[in-house]
Amino acid sequence: MTQLFYDDVEPGDELPPLTVTVDETQMFFFSAATYNGHRIHYDKQWARDVEGYDDVLVQGPLQAALLARAITDWIGRRLAYVLGSSAPTDGAVDTLMAGQGVCRDFAHLGVTICRGLDIPARAVAVYAPGLWPMDFHAVFEAYTGDAWHVHDATRLAPRQGLVRIATGRDAADTAFATVIGGRAELRSTEITAVADGALPEDRWDLPVILP
Repeated sequence: MTQLFYDDVEPGDELPPLTVTVDETQMFFFSAATYNGHRIHYDKQWARDVEGYDDVLVQGPLQAALLARAITDWIGRRLAYVLGSSAPTDGAVDTLMAGQGVCRDFAHLGVTICRGLDIPARAVAVYAPGLWPMDFHAVFEAYTGDAWHVHDATRLAPRQGLVRIATGRDAADTAFATVIGGRAELRSTEITAVADGALPEDRWDLPVILP
């Protein structure tokens, strides 16, 4: 992974394009996932004969969801997941410049980029069956399609198996422990998260909503 420096980027630099050919099947799945049953989004005959459109209409929220997916894909390619590579006070800019981080850093960068593109986003702490090595895990949610959809640029565990612990603006809102005054020494932790049966195979191109 090549480290990225401040001199390497300029205001207005663009993310690599994500070209997606949206078909009626994908629009149907998105409609189902977002509880939007309007047939203009997946039934071509209905859209033409009843609604008077030339073809089916791509949902506006689906376009926002694809943008959030492009952000997630870019972060996953841009950053290396390296345990112990960041400090608790590192922000999104620190992570981007370092080119590496842990799940918290991946989530922070996702939240920051989404907000910069006017997509509401928030940090989420979760239990993640399938994660190795096992630990608390951090992901982010983007508000697209009238719902909060979960994104995980680390792709270390299937999103369908995640269990929400806390939701907030950033990791400070979702920390597993907060020291207010004084000093505390963390000597050890043990986290266990398992699922009954086989873990689901994640389809990273489809939206997932956490309970």
